[in-house]
Amino acid sequence: FCYNNLIKLKSNTSESSMVQNIDMNLILKYDAVDDFKIYNKFQINYINYICNLQKAFSKIKISVQYGLPINIFFNTDDDLLNVRFFLAPKVEDDCDDNNYSDDIEEIFNSMK
Repeated sequence: FCYNNLIKLKSNTSESSMVQNIDMNLILKYDAVDDFKIYNKFQINYINYICNLQKAFSKIKISVQYGLPINIFFNTDDDLLNVRFFLAPKVEDDCDDNNYSDDIEEIFNSMK
């Protein structure tokens, strides 16, 4: 979730939940579309493994689009080492589109 001075990431699993706030002072650049909402589900343990690399890299680029794999790109200040991950979103076959959009709105409203 992108706000004026904050990016907020939220994760829920059956065992726990996590919210991560990223201060805009730590971000070099970001692009967002006003009033555009994307809701994807990803396997949290893979996100955790990938994000552990942030300790070794000075720059991280994350690209998220609905229905597409999340793209996480790490590189060093001197550009000598680059690592890119693509993680596909989870797909739910038994999803009713009408109820699904209501669930998404509830999630977005709970983040405000």
